Amino acid sequence: MSEAPPQWILATQQSLGSLIKKPRMADKYLAKPPFRFLHDIFIEVQNVSGFGRGLFSQDELDHKKITTKQQKVDFLTKWISCVAYALELNAEGIDVNPSKIVTGSEPERTNGFLVRVHEAATKATARSDDAVERVKSGGVLVLSSKPGARSSVKQPMNTQQPKSDSVAPEDGTDLKKETESRRQRDDEAQQRQAAIERERRQREEEEEAERRRAEEEVERTREAQEEARRKAEEAEQQEAEERERLERARVEQAKLEAEEREAERKHKTQRRDPLQNANEQQDINVAESENEEAVAEMTDVMLPPPNVIEDGEVDADEDEEVHLDASLRQTSTGHIAKTAEARPEDHGKL
Repeated sequence: MSEAPPQWILATQQSLGSLIKKPRMADKYLAKPPFRFLHDIFIEVQNVSGFGRGLFSQDELDHKKITTKQQKVDFLTKWISCVAYALELNAEGIDVNPSKIVTGSEPERTNGFLVRVHEAATKATARSDDAVERVKSGGVLVLSSKPGARSSVKQPMNTQQPKSDSVAPEDGTDLKKETESRRQRDDEAQQRQAAIERERRQREEEEEAERRRAEEEVERTREAQEEARRKAEEAEQQEAEERERLERARVEQAKLEAEEREAERKHKTQRRDPLQNANEQQDINVAESENEEAVAEMTDVMLPPPNVIEDGEVDADEDEEVHLDASLRQTSTGHIAKTAEARPEDHGKL
């Protein structure tokens, strides 16, 4: 379990931490406040409350241009003097040494000064301009953290020291005027602080509204991207399904065309076979008819009239007729075969 921070750190967090949001009042920074941390505090207090506006030059407001120890001490001296004048305190009342702040050797007193900064920014903003002018005219405090140190104000040469607000008035009339003037300044400070608080709340509301708008815009962009991605996936899926459907249709069409070609081929084959057989048979019949006619003609020409042959005798002419008839039949058979071979192209014409 971590140890609780000391009371002087808690006091800074509860006071100044309620006025500004950055830099964050972390324990590690408040335990030994670095100069950059303190410089950022002044800038933010000036932006939020307006206290100390006009105190520093543009170069002094840029922490990168404050590099030496003396530059840091001068910056802190002017800031501390402005806070002291606004709260009507002297060097003993403010009780802090800028040199010790730079070295980080008195963090408790540094935190005490930060509490004073909160007090000046919330209760003495009406005296901020006067305090700034007083410092810029050269009236910075000579600060020391040693007990019993003498309060003094460093003035430029040939200049008149501004009249301190702590000088007692000479009579009752002046006291009454001073009291009334102080009351008026306090009222103005409260009004100014209220206006600053309203501006701060308004700025926070605007920042919150801007943050919500940015989040809504991011959400709308994300939803639009998600919708576009979903539509792209759907389109891709539909395209794939369409390609698959077209491929199936192409395969089916090719299958049907193949079946039609096969059926047509079979049909032509079935028609061609009977016709071919009929043509061949017709050629054979024609050849046989021609052969028979040729045999009959040759028989009429070559054979003599038949002779009467007695029983037991063999006529030589009859034997020759038998041989001639066999020769004619052989010739007829060869003629039929040659006719069938010579006319194969006529088979498809019938």
